[in-house]
Amino acid sequence: MEKEFTYNKSKWRVKLVDKDHESLTSNFGLVDVFNQVIYMQDNLTPKVFRRILTHELVHMVLWEHGMEQVEISDEIMADFISVHGEDIITLSKRLTDEVYFSLD
Repeated sequence: MEKEFTYNKSKWRVKLVDKDHESLTSNFGLVDVFNQVIYMQDNLTPKVFRRILTHELVHMVLWEHGMEQVEISDEIMADFISVHGEDIITLSKRLTDEVYFSLD
């Protein structure tokens, strides 16, 4: 299962893969910023899926805004959440509905 979406005018994909997929190694999810793919294990519960997807979306948003190598202080983190937090949560909810619940 794969779902394409747009963030910050960039095309991204969420791809469900087996837990043994080479991209995941020991992770439940992983962002490949060079190919613009978020890999997610296909055997997670809905709650864990959304939590992991939200985590990976934070990595994606940091990369999209050139912040992936920034040392994050509490002030930078608070600003990041105030600017991008709502968009990340909304996108996570939508993608969970479109990806995870479309498996039924």
